[in-house]
Amino acid sequence: MAILDLSICMITWNAIKLTGDCIKSIIDKTKGITYEIILVDNGSSDGTVEFIRENYPEVKLIVNEKNEGFTYANNQALKVSRGRYAILLNNDMVLKEDALTKMVRFLDAHPDIGALGCRLKFPDGTIQHTAHGDARWQDLIYAAFYLYRIFPKSREFGHMDCSYLNLEDDTLVADVGWVAGAALMVRQDAIKKAGLMDERIFIFSDDWEWCQRIARTGYRVVYYAGAEIIHFHGQATTAYTGSALNEVRKKSILRFTATAMYVFRRLNGKSPVKILLFDLSYRLFCLSRAIVNGIRCIIKPQKGLKGIFKGYALSVFMPRRNLFREYLRPL
Repeated sequence: MAILDLSICMITWNAIKLTGDCIKSIIDKTKGITYEIILVDNGSSDGTVEFIRENYPEVKLIVNEKNEGFTYANNQALKVSRGRYAILLNNDMVLKEDALTKMVRFLDAHPDIGALGCRLKFPDGTIQHTAHGDARWQDLIYAAFYLYRIFPKSREFGHMDCSYLNLEDDTLVADVGWVAGAALMVRQDAIKKAGLMDERIFIFSDDWEWCQRIARTGYRVVYYAGAEIIHFHGQATTAYTGSALNEVRKKSILRFTATAMYVFRRLNGKSPVKILLFDLSYRLFCLSRAIVNGIRCIIKPQKGLKGIFKGYALSVFMPRRNLFREYLRPL
């Protein structure tokens, strides 16, 4: 079986229009390389599977009976991928240019890069912050007091979100700690050395953990502004309203808390002091966000805001073992 340049790994769950638009844009805009699209459906009930089979028979489709989570489903795609490179690509993306071809060519020219992220923009043209430094406990202290916003150009205070980088610069190439899994291209040799994604993580922090493992094999992790994709971020939650939206927001924050604590332990297992400091700092960060969002609930209520407040408030006090039991995927 022939080796391709790129395997495009996508996950979908009840997002038929977003998925269709994304696949169409890939086909329309990706030229000059050989590629395959591997779509994992995580138990959709909106006709996505039938739609893909009828309209895009060339797509390699893997159908799960239920939602198995982001990492599990991506690993399913990665295991059958035939590309020299594989990209995790969210289904809420639309290509406006030959971004994937540019990323492949860039990796061809830089064999020391194991993981590559590109510039993502919201539909209004705003650049999404998708480059990050490896999370440190002190970054959470800075975030709790909003120092990264007060001093965005500081390499110390802006380390976590790489706010000191000029993301508007089309020539920007920067070594970072990790790049967002929404559009993360990885060299197959790096996957062989670092292993697949950690399936205990249902979603969130998976990109941080995986990029750090790749970096520890000796490969660079790089943010590349020369390729650009439109990201319709957050569209999956627009179908929720009222109490349902609040519940989704609350659980998302609690899951994020659980995965962040879990990943930091995985990456710093031999440093109990660092782990303790991270946990305490994370609780402080959540307390800060709970206070801010509690005030916002009183002054300027918005949809889903109560859920955000509850998520952060519970993250301050919920025991770690409970977080892990409820929000990590059992193996």
